[in-house]
Amino acid sequence: MPPYHRHRCDAGFTLVEMLVAIVLVGILTAALFSALRFGTHAVSAVDRALDHSGQLSLVYGFLQARLSNAQPFPASAERGQHEILFNGNPDRMEFVTTAPAQLAVGGFFVLRLEPAQDGAQTGLVTSWRGVARRRGRGVDAELPPSTLLEHIDKAQFAYFGAFSADDANEWHDRWQATDHLPSMVRLRVDFADGWHGPDLIFAPRLAAAPEAGE
Repeated sequence: MPPYHRHRCDAGFTLVEMLVAIVLVGILTAALFSALRFGTHAVSAVDRALDHSGQLSLVYGFLQARLSNAQPFPASAERGQHEILFNGNPDRMEFVTTAPAQLAVGGFFVLRLEPAQDGAQTGLVTSWRGVARRRGRGVDAELPPSTLLEHIDKAQFAYFGAFSADDANEWHDRWQATDHLPSMVRLRVDFADGWHGPDLIFAPRLAAAPEAGE
């Protein structure tokens, strides 16, 4: 009768197999974590872009409405003598327009837009100062500043047009002491989180000139 041989069946893992399994689990965990982190960053970036785009859309509507209603002013008592009050710099723009209806304030105002710091944050701030429709009649009305855009790094204006009939139309960083409005105004905004918004282009339009006796 042949000798009886006992066959032993190993039920566990060897140390090498355990180490290989641990390394594979570590690699898979790192890959999944990286993918999750990338996806989270991508979603956050999209959310920021949508939020900034929504803010810029509101800014565009506000400024286009105000620049489409720029107001000329009587320079003297003579009929037809008017002046254009528009002062544009790279970091500031001001012009005469009417206040929005929601402010419940009548009359004409100088609207100023410029970046301003509020603590550690910078925003694009608007301020309103009342002006008279005839030189020599002062208006004391002044509205408190309000922030049009928050958390920005920089806001820069540029102005397109020709200063005289002999000049070519081109972009300028200043528009001052002219008898007409620029053809276009560009606002370029960089947000504090590094997001660069698209250029906002506005087309100013001069409202009908008021009568000298008004």
